Amino acid sequence: MISSHNLPTAAALAAALLWCGGALADPLPVVHPAGSLGTVFNAHVAQQITVEVPDTIAFDVVDVSADTQATAPATVAVSAMALAPGGSLAISIVADAAQFTGPDGAPSWDAGDVSWVAATGTNFTGAAGTLAAGTPRETGRCAVGANVCTTTDLVFSLKANAAVRAGDHTLSARWKFEVLF
Repeated sequence: MISSHNLPTAAALAAALLWCGGALADPLPVVHPAGSLGTVFNAHVAQQITVEVPDTIAFDVVDVSADTQATAPATVAVSAMALAPGGSLAISIVADAAQFTGPDGAPSWDAGDVSWVAATGTNFTGAAGTLAAGTPRETGRCAVGANVCTTTDLVFSLKANAAVRAGDHTLSARWKFEVLF
């Protein structure tokens, strides 16, 4: 017999037996709308990449009448690449202006005076090109299905221009990464 002062203990014992499938209770019928008691875990992965591009590409021009290569090859690296199936990544660069800014308004190079040769790399196929203002120009593509893509030998060149003056000439550019199918 259960006395009133043992009621909380008796209720806890009955609940424990129900939870553990004890003999005090019959199993409760559970109806799931989909007819299953399974659970589906769903993780949505948005297309994503992590990129590394050069901060500066420098040209030490020692002879304005000759083409000049950049002081070092550029490295472009893409990692943690999660693209939709069948997608590849096109890597392009676009100049922010039509011309370099020369010292004190002096004549300078056009954006189109910068070019590059097709580079090689890991999961990377390079494309030769010429820089343009407002129009992205492809430097290469990452292989379909790759999760990393790298080039360390993207060599930029600057055309000869005997009209320029001594001093710093600058042109900013942006990199563009586009998924292609």
